[in-house]
Amino acid sequence: MMARNLIKPPAVVELLKRNGIKVVTLYDADPGALSALANTGIKVGVSLPNQYLADAAGDMSYARQWVQSNVKAYSKTLIDSVAVGNEVFHQVPGLTPQLLPAMKNIQAALASTGLADAVKTGSYLSFNIYPYFAYKAKPHEIDLNFVLFRTNNGHLDPQTGLTYYNLFDAMVDAVFHAVEKLSKSRQRTRSPGTGRMLGSSDDLILESFRSASTADAQTYNSNLISKILRGTGTPYKPNAVISANIFSLFNEDLKPGNDDERNFGLFNPDGTPVYEVDFVRPGPAPAPAAPSWCTANVAVGNKRLQNALDYACGHGADCSAIQPGKPCYQPNTLVAHASYAFDAYYQTCNGNAASWCVANAAAGDTRLQAALDYACGHGADCRAIQRGGRCFDPNTKVAHASYAFNAYYQHNGRSDQSCDFGGCGSVVHQQPRFGNCVL
Repeated sequence: MMARNLIKPPAVVELLKRNGIKVVTLYDADPGALSALANTGIKVGVSLPNQYLADAAGDMSYARQWVQSNVKAYSKTLIDSVAVGNEVFHQVPGLTPQLLPAMKNIQAALASTGLADAVKTGSYLSFNIYPYFAYKAKPHEIDLNFVLFRTNNGHLDPQTGLTYYNLFDAMVDAVFHAVEKLSKSRQRTRSPGTGRMLGSSDDLILESFRSASTADAQTYNSNLISKILRGTGTPYKPNAVISANIFSLFNEDLKPGNDDERNFGLFNPDGTPVYEVDFVRPGPAPAPAAPSWCTANVAVGNKRLQNALDYACGHGADCSAIQPGKPCYQPNTLVAHASYAFDAYYQTCNGNAASWCVANAAAGDTRLQAALDYACGHGADCRAIQRGGRCFDPNTKVAHASYAFNAYYQHNGRSDQSCDFGGCGSVVHQQPRFGNCVL
């Protein structure tokens, strides 16, 4: 860490304990830190710095010596992962050819010292994810609420049909898709039985970054921690096990570069918090977005309204109700008819016209029960799924959760986010039936 007046490792350990932080990652294998973390139960990740990559790649004896001195020697410290290099492609691209050989040698060295099972070396996909920098590059195109896990209308992915309510999930799923694409490509060139394919694990270690604003940083990291503690996956991988390392523990006032690089810390160098974050108890999930409607603007004139009305009715909006003799024909004005057509088009494109919310069986009974309890405790009328109620049968978790989810979804104006339930719910457009229970 590059900071003045940084507290000593024993004080850092007390800070971690006081805040309930149970996992920490080092960018090296600092002896003082590793000694201070002994017998604490705190899981520690160590790193082989970039300057040693070439040595570890070219000399197996060096790799064994590094593992012996920086991992094996600290038997009372719970070292559970070793990273080889840091942002090599970006920071030292000339060493990129050395990265894989170094990783293989370090892994072999761990195995030769009996640490292959205790230390993660190849079973986890680990990557850095940068919602802050994505937003910083396009602040006028990306909704800040979408970045900070706050209530928003979501973004529909036209390729998968999945709706995303935060940038973090969208970026994680982009990696999932990329790894799966790579795996399929390699499958075409590998013979069966050659080993585990890349991307076969849903376990991820993610490194996430704070926003420049202190208030936004607090919101982002608090909501990220809550997401991790709730155990929710992503829209594409609802059962993915995601853990996260937040960069960084301390602000670094001596670090070169711009102010962003010096102010990623959760704590100041003296150990005082930059802002309050609860690392132990998850906060509530974001509230569903308020229902919304689309109406005509009379100021644009009749010609433009008629053209827009014709477009809406010709591109998915059900305009039968504004035909003569139908329920919404009166008042027979262009503004009224255009408002009906615009809103029908708007609701259809948002996926909320004639829609229901049902449970995703793949989420598993434990998560479905937790989401069911949340729905019934936050506005859904769940009396019909109580014993003796009209929808108690079939008495299955999926059927009961679907009823509760849909009741909550309808109660909250059928906003897409009110059917999310951390990936446990899905919006459908055909009325569901469970036995004799029609939602």
